[in-house]
Amino acid sequence: MIEIGVLTSAVELFDKILGIIDRRQKNKKELFANRFKPLYEKLEMVSKEYYAAVQETLAELEKPQPEYSSIRDNLVRRRAGLVLVRNGVLGQAFAFEERFNPSSSTKKLINREELNRKAYEFVRSIWRYFYEGENSLQTHESLMTGLLVDLNILADKAKLSKRTRQAREKAKRSKPTDLKSAQDARYWSLTHGDVVQNAAHSLNVLEHGWTDIAERYADLKLFCEA
Repeated sequence: MIEIGVLTSAVELFDKILGIIDRRQKNKKELFANRFKPLYEKLEMVSKEYYAAVQETLAELEKPQPEYSSIRDNLVRRRAGLVLVRNGVLGQAFAFEERFNPSSSTKKLINREELNRKAYEFVRSIWRYFYEGENSLQTHESLMTGLLVDLNILADKAKLSKRTRQAREKAKRSKPTDLKSAQDARYWSLTHGDVVQNAAHSLNVLEHGWTDIAERYADLKLFCEA
């Protein structure tokens, strides 16, 4: 989850930058080169690392006798290196979105040109990538968090003896009646195949999300450089 302080500081930082938009909207090329292009390039770096991390996780899971704890630990390390950069991208996108939002109280000032609409669509695609994309797995709050939770379950279950697993799975087979029971049921019902399927789905979500971002960015670029 993105810390409020991170977003707040980003908004304060970009308020000054976004003031340029109100005063100098005619200079589209400068705006694009100095603001939107750097944001896209940073986002591109993050998205590639995100995709590579999930892709590597899937590849490891598809090997014979995968080591779940090792796969999990590797994903934890990769995710840790991405969080700060991702938060920075989201902070910038949040600031732009607030300024370009058609429902904003300042819309009469900033949504009077085609530039504003295209810019808003671009930053909204970024927001969707990190939030709608990451929340594609209904049981988890984020894509990577979901994979980590699943891997942790598999790693934990792998430590148990076959007899212990069978006994606990039988005990948890009844229909869940509360949240804890539901969590326990999922714990024991989760299989290697489920996690492989979730990882593959995650890759698909990231691919579609990036396609959307790239298309919005290309449209904005074409307009600003015309």
